Amino acid sequence: MEWPVYSPFAKAHFSRGYVEGYIDGIVGNHDERLIKAMAEAVVKVLDIHEITVPQDVRDRITQCTDHDQLTQWINRACTAKTLDEIFAPNTA
Repeated sequence: MEWPVYSPFAKAHFSRGYVEGYIDGIVGNHDERLIKAMAEAVVKVLDIHEITVPQDVRDRITQCTDHDQLTQWINRACTAKTLDEIFAPNTA
């Protein structure tokens, strides 16, 4: 890669920022992709169980960014027979 700066000081600081930005982009995108995949998994499992998922519920699931909430929904979706079982508050 051709550096747009020429002094050793500038090259060192430019490359550090470049690498940090690149890493942040990968890590950030990974987290976003994981959350998106988890939300899609909830919907897919419900589809497999032939549970109708209205658009407002589908939006609620796909717009969720809480890893723990999505994990709970995935676990519940695996055994659910209705949508109410997915979103019911914990009673345990």
